[in-house]
Amino acid sequence: MRRILIGFMMGLGIGLPAHAYDVEISGLSDEGLRETAKAISVSWTGRDEKDVRRAVLYQRMERDRQALTDLLASEGYYAARIDARLSKTGIIIHIEQGPRFTFGTTEIRFEDARPERFTFDFAAHGVKAGEPARAEPVNKARAALEDAIADLGYYGAAYPCRDQRADHRSNTVTLTWCVRTGPVHHVRGVTVKGSEDVKTPYVLTVATVEDGAVLTPELQTLAARRLAQSGLFKTIAVEPRVIDPATGDTELDIVLDDAHHRTVSLGARYSTSDGAGVTAAWTHRNFFGYGERLKIEATVLQLLQGLTLDFAKPAFMTRTRTLTFATGYEREDTDAFKTRRFEIGSGVEQIFNEDTTLSLGLTFETQKEQRDEGDNRLTLVTLTGGVIYDGRDHVLDPTSGVRLALTVAPSRGIIHSDGQFVRVRGSASAYQKFHLFTDHVLAGRINLGTLLGADRVNIPSDRLFYAGGGGSIRGFNYQSVGPEDDEGNPAGGRSLVEAALELRSQITTDIGIVGFVDGGAVNPTLSPFPPDEFRMGTGLGVRYKTPAGPIRLDLATPLDRRDREPLIQIYISIGQAF
Repeated sequence: MRRILIGFMMGLGIGLPAHAYDVEISGLSDEGLRETAKAISVSWTGRDEKDVRRAVLYQRMERDRQALTDLLASEGYYAARIDARLSKTGIIIHIEQGPRFTFGTTEIRFEDARPERFTFDFAAHGVKAGEPARAEPVNKARAALEDAIADLGYYGAAYPCRDQRADHRSNTVTLTWCVRTGPVHHVRGVTVKGSEDVKTPYVLTVATVEDGAVLTPELQTLAARRLAQSGLFKTIAVEPRVIDPATGDTELDIVLDDAHHRTVSLGARYSTSDGAGVTAAWTHRNFFGYGERLKIEATVLQLLQGLTLDFAKPAFMTRTRTLTFATGYEREDTDAFKTRRFEIGSGVEQIFNEDTTLSLGLTFETQKEQRDEGDNRLTLVTLTGGVIYDGRDHVLDPTSGVRLALTVAPSRGIIHSDGQFVRVRGSASAYQKFHLFTDHVLAGRINLGTLLGADRVNIPSDRLFYAGGGGSIRGFNYQSVGPEDDEGNPAGGRSLVEAALELRSQITTDIGIVGFVDGGAVNPTLSPFPPDEFRMGTGLGVRYKTPAGPIRLDLATPLDRRDREPLIQIYISIGQAF
């Protein structure tokens, strides 16, 4: 009789009065479930609409009946009852949750032979006997099962049955899933498509997919990641193409879209201690078609001018090795020294693992240094070995992780000097993100160095250690921390210790503020401990995020300022201080 009346009213087009209608949802004991029910209810979310006809209300009510039934089943209430009806002022929905069902038995049936290396634990994904039979752990377990089968190479696996049955006598849910694995799929050839400028042999070397390898999602992801790291492509797709379904033989199609390989970059910096300057660079990242990188860079700073050329050939003899070549001329004029130098060198960089890189290089350098006692000419050969561990999440704006670096560089004079010395430098930085009202990053850094070997006269001044300035101890003039000569100019030292601590706080999406404390010392002795004179500076900074990295503005002052030392130093550049 009620439906006849509703139909009659629908036919006449009779609506509710011109005001919001009422919705009552009752019977749910759990507050979280009650709020979710309201969120998915079209009746509830639309209750403020005016002039809604009863025909529309009835449709909304029936949609809610099904949606709430599905919601309750997803939380394990398979015997729930929902009474929904129209009232004079709106909709009334009453829910009887009934008992909450729990997981019972689980089973995986293989229509083919069970894979020997297959293991699967339902409980590890939340499907555990006696626990509430919620849909979320079932979905997680289902996805995990498909991943586990795919990881064994069964690219064409099918799942013909996924039974989920509720037993209303025991209030339990049993799961029975069927798997038809088919053959293990193996890679039988790789085809490269789409790239016009990058040579196919280089693409295959970088991707490193061996013929006959078992086809797994990890193999596809790893090949795509390696190609992405080259920076040569805008888009990368690694797509399997089954050649023979009976044997599982599959060919991989690597579909690429080339990125722009030539770039021009400009940079600028300013500080009150070492003035303003610009850098300009032209880079070709695929010079001969095999990913070779050629970079020519000009630097014009107040204290340093130079022109350098760097060339790198990746995948040299093996995918993880890069051959490097560099040459350049620089003119540096500071309070500590005045020098002109030309150098040329070559080396190799070996990727040890995802975060660790080893390097070894040989450099020839000739320079003329102006000293009070006259010009000093030196020609040196230097063997530099290094190791870098970089576990940071971002190079220019890290928020987590650790970076460690160590270089050891023995040098020997071969013309005008026969002195020998070894320069050792190590650094460590760490970053930890946390949230307190807003996002913060606590960052810390320490640098250590020592110089062993020859007398001072046989060591170029630019190989000594200096401290002070924007990349060292903020608040002090460039190279001003440490020993001084008779005229009060920086004399440099044989050892170095520097430390810095920053608190980086995000104010808006693009703007952040930084508070920092820097400290350090330069010793004339081989050991930086105990430091002869540990100087400290502190200050505040602003960061503005850009696609190229944060623009940095820092204001710093010495904590123990002396005569002739500026009260404030200003630093402007791109990227975090460390």
